[in-house]
Amino acid sequence: MATVLVADDEKNILQLARMYLQAEGFTVETAANGREALEKVRVAKPDLLVLDLMMPEVDGWEVCRRLRKESDLPIIMLTARGDDVDKIVGLELGADDYMTKPFNARELVARVKAVLRRYSAGRSPEKVLQVGDLRIDPERSRVVLLEAGDRVLAGFDEEASRYAQETLRSRRVDVRVRTPVAEVTAAGARLGSGEWLAAAVVIWAGGVTVDGTLAATLPTAHGRGGRVTLEPDLSVAGHPEVFVVGDAGSVPWGPARPEPCPQVAQVAIQSGRHAAHQIARQLAGRPTAPFNYRDKGLMATIGRHAAVAQLRHGVIVRGTLGWLAWLGLHLVYLVGFRNRVVVLVNWFWRYLDWPSGPRLIVADVDADL
Repeated sequence: MATVLVADDEKNILQLARMYLQAEGFTVETAANGREALEKVRVAKPDLLVLDLMMPEVDGWEVCRRLRKESDLPIIMLTARGDDVDKIVGLELGADDYMTKPFNARELVARVKAVLRRYSAGRSPEKVLQVGDLRIDPERSRVVLLEAGDRVLAGFDEEASRYAQETLRSRRVDVRVRTPVAEVTAAGARLGSGEWLAAAVVIWAGGVTVDGTLAATLPTAHGRGGRVTLEPDLSVAGHPEVFVVGDAGSVPWGPARPEPCPQVAQVAIQSGRHAAHQIARQLAGRPTAPFNYRDKGLMATIGRHAAVAQLRHGVIVRGTLGWLAWLGLHLVYLVGFRNRVVVLVNWFWRYLDWPSGPRLIVADVDADL
């Protein structure tokens, strides 16, 4: 059954609405002020909002105005005043219906059902993705990408970063650069500015740290993210018998470029291979050699027909061609001819079957997104 959010600063109204709506099978969320209502809209993802106009902190008009900038959530407005001006302003701001207090609770239930019926009739059901108890409505879902730096894909050329950012925004992703995060919980993130960003799903993609690993216990200097500071041959200072590779170490580009390499797979592969060769040289009584990272370029996929590939000498391939290059590279690096054929066939089928929706891997989920 649908979820209804009732926002009103009168407790008796909240209790009455909850009782009657729940009796009709609705799931009911409540909010006592406008700020709480905005937060619950983003977290609970209700199917309809019953909104009182005269609320503290943020009034109903402002709540409606903000919601209409990003959502078509059905709204029934409540007011203690019967002025036609209030009704007209509320409807012009985007409300779908209007009720004057005091009201009959049964009429409220009837209006909720009627508005939801009209709303459902005007929507395309195929846009809503549902697998078991997991329900995703792309029209009402909002994706926010937070980046502490000046641009996304900071390791890429500025042109590639700009393309990625513009493509994400064209696909309705709210990209916020220069936005550090101070705290992350299962319910959202607190930004460095103090703003709380509520979310039904939080995905942390801010990199890795060595905290809690063996590398963190090494008695030597550590850099950003706790990565172990290394000698040119990737050994630990004062401990030539200890080598650190991949994300655990601050792997330098080479003798002429001491800054750390990006945390990508090729750095881990090449540094691991180099460390193995240096151990063999030590066992043979030969001196170790400094590490030199061989940059094979960078690739990032953004979505269907959208990717960016930055090749060794600064050549940038983007769009469909970059997307095909990204797919091809992943096929090449798969182990075994049979695996490549199976993956290629699956990809081809998914490309043809795209209108049926994305592949969803779900566990125990009991909430709408």
